[in-house]
Amino acid sequence: MAALYTTRSDGLPAWTNDVDADAAATRNAVTRHAQSLRDLLATAVAAEPGRAAELRKLLKLALGRNGRTTTEKQGKPIPAAAYHSEAGRLSLLRADWSPGAAELAVDWSRPELRWEFRVGQTQFFAGCTLPDVRLNGKTVAVRGSWEEVCWESNVDVDYLELEIALESGARLQRQFILSRRDGLLYIADAVLLADPADVETVLRIPTAQNVALQPAAETREVMLFVGKQQVLLVPPLLPEWRSEKRVGELTSDGKELRLAQSSRQAAALYVPLVVVYDRKRARGECTWRRLTVGENLTLVSQDQACGFRVQIGRENWLAYRSLTDRANRTLLGVNLQTNFLLARFTKEGESEPLVEIDH
Repeated sequence: MAALYTTRSDGLPAWTNDVDADAAATRNAVTRHAQSLRDLLATAVAAEPGRAAELRKLLKLALGRNGRTTTEKQGKPIPAAAYHSEAGRLSLLRADWSPGAAELAVDWSRPELRWEFRVGQTQFFAGCTLPDVRLNGKTVAVRGSWEEVCWESNVDVDYLELEIALESGARLQRQFILSRRDGLLYIADAVLLADPADVETVLRIPTAQNVALQPAAETREVMLFVGKQQVLLVPPLLPEWRSEKRVGELTSDGKELRLAQSSRQAAALYVPLVVVYDRKRARGECTWRRLTVGENLTLVSQDQACGFRVQIGRENWLAYRSLTDRANRTLLGVNLQTNFLLARFTKEGESEPLVEIDH
């Protein structure tokens, strides 16, 4: 099942190294992988003949990728395009079965997280990363392995949240959200501490080959290019304008993106990144603002809860993350009693949740 689901839109398995190869070599690799899938299917059908029709349909989708793009009327693809195995520690977030669909493959079987993000046949992120957290100036090591906190797949999004233990009783929780219709990939790290400290963290994102970066001149968004394909990166908890005081920065060393943030004597730190992969939206004007969070008519500190609004063109999205136990709070006029919320604003100005997590 994992092999079927993690076949990419170019016919190759996930995490195939993107090296310069001639067309004949690529065709041979695709043919070999397709034959491996057919052999696996024959074995699976022999073991579970009652699922033969389902498995054959999955094989057709995996090899042909000729399904239609998911629309509001169609809703969630059937069979589901996403795949999650807690036992195998493997997750695939995919918008739909169409050849041009966005897909994020995450292998969390080792502390060094291996992941790949692509839109159609264009790969933007690919590689392995370890958590990068410093407390009071000292790097803290990883303790243990990634564990699943939450998996949710609905009509709007695929949501994966993982957690790994760090030294000094700290924990790092990582969120991945792939929106089916909004053209957004949301990535975020939440560092939760046992005691307040000066905390610094870097969200490292490995970039694929042939990726070019174009930072905006006056603001902090960054455009990624692979040929004519492009995605927009927005760091929503950093000040939009470069002239404003920095609490972090979004940079690149040519091999990976680095979204760094820091806070003094904090009990937690939240580091989100919004990736706009829809081509039309990625070319639109964007703006964002950190929002204040209220509780019992007082402002909540940034190590207790965070919120922000992102606007692209005329569309708006809202996100909220609690870094403590759930509480009754307000954000931009929205009353919340949840741990995490990602919502879009409708034309009538109402917030419409895409995913809401309570844990």
